[in-house]
Amino acid sequence: MNVAILVGNTQYSNLGALDCCEQDLIAMRELIERTEKFNEIHSIINKTSPAMKDEIRRIIKEDESYGEIFFYFTGHGYQNESDFYYCSTNFDSKRPNETGLSNSDLHLFFKSCNPDLVVKVIDACNSGLQLIKSDAAFPEVQKGLFKNIIQIASCLDSQNSLAGSPLSVFTEKFRDAALRKTEGAVYYSDIIDALRDEFLGHSIQTPYFVYQGTNREQFSEDARRFNIIRESISSSLLVDSPRQLVDSEESNSQILLRKLKEIDSNYADRGVAEAYIVSFFEEISRAFTSDNPFSEMYSFDEVRHEDFQESATKTFIVSVLSSQNRPDSLVYANSRREDESGIQLSYAVALAMGQKIKMIYDLRLNCELPEVQMKITFTPKYKCLKQYKLIVTCAPSLDTCYVFEYATVHSMTNWDSYESSGKELNRRWYKLGWKQSSSGVVKSIYDYFYNAIDEHIKKIGDDIRNSGPLDRPK
Repeated sequence: MNVAILVGNTQYSNLGALDCCEQDLIAMRELIERTEKFNEIHSIINKTSPAMKDEIRRIIKEDESYGEIFFYFTGHGYQNESDFYYCSTNFDSKRPNETGLSNSDLHLFFKSCNPDLVVKVIDACNSGLQLIKSDAAFPEVQKGLFKNIIQIASCLDSQNSLAGSPLSVFTEKFRDAALRKTEGAVYYSDIIDALRDEFLGHSIQTPYFVYQGTNREQFSEDARRFNIIRESISSSLLVDSPRQLVDSEESNSQILLRKLKEIDSNYADRGVAEAYIVSFFEEISRAFTSDNPFSEMYSFDEVRHEDFQESATKTFIVSVLSSQNRPDSLVYANSRREDESGIQLSYAVALAMGQKIKMIYDLRLNCELPEVQMKITFTPKYKCLKQYKLIVTCAPSLDTCYVFEYATVHSMTNWDSYESSGKELNRRWYKLGWKQSSSGVVKSIYDYFYNAIDEHIKKIGDDIRNSGPLDRPK
């Protein structure tokens, strides 16, 4: 018996919402169904930790004989020194074992039925290198806890897994890798090889793989079973309707002219882009100022830039934009490797020469717009609180407005100043059509940042209440 368990969480009590994870789950289920090899496929979405664990217990039966267990997760991930946690909707980092699902516990669920193969695909932050440290969550892999195990993690343990729209970056790339072959069997090793190549030089997100098997483990025995998915993806990219494509009464030149006009109608000009971005920033600003519950504890400041002035976001933006197939160069985004003298080198050459290299990220707005970046700062009125910053960036393309969200928290470094870089809280990006409403993205950005500050204030309040009135330094 082969069983697939697909887990996704979009809404969290204490963490930011991840709207794309619901679409991730739908896309992965469609892919798994087309393999035609799983007897059971179970989707688990937006569950608390107890409910999620109970579902897995119900699905995995100890008296059943399993060939393959396929486990997929999309959502927030958390790691500490000894384990990695799949964050459920009620996850609290103070109580990770009770409010999350640890890798250790997940392995125990699977170990109880002794499957021939365990495959785990993890699209979550901090999900990678931790998997094979001898003192961490997966020492059993080397000791033969399972007969065969394949672990495909979306990033290293020190990295974030990028969200996206409509799918997370890694889940979309996993699907693309599974669809790469059009004939014959699709092996898990084929998918891994395609993912390795896809993320080469991607410094923000580097997938990590553990493969304990024979290299013959199949994702699907027939690549043609995915044709319907390929056709669906292709059709969604077509501008023309089927009637327009087969209209024999029109000449080729007329069809071409009509296509050009229709494509052009969906492209933005300066006026459209300017109005959209200004309106988007105004909507974000109103969300934070119309009903500011932190006004007694924090002062609010907002600045907007006509270029990409906030350097903290440059690496993130370049890494995303350079991987996108854009029809223009309204924004120049490129990365390169240089040695200490500034000479540009390929990675292979630098490695062969033993040179120390550094990554250089170039980001430039080539078109004219009055504002493309805004920074919101909440500065505390009391020294026991920390400063919070949110940078929202719009990178225009003819058919798409790319939106980047970057949130940080800053500790005090002097009597009246805070550290400049701060600790990263969150980074996400979105793709919005110029005619698409931005309200959902605004809500997602606002909810995460609001919850981060609110949780910080509550923690300080709990610490003050627990310390008592006389617990002061001597």
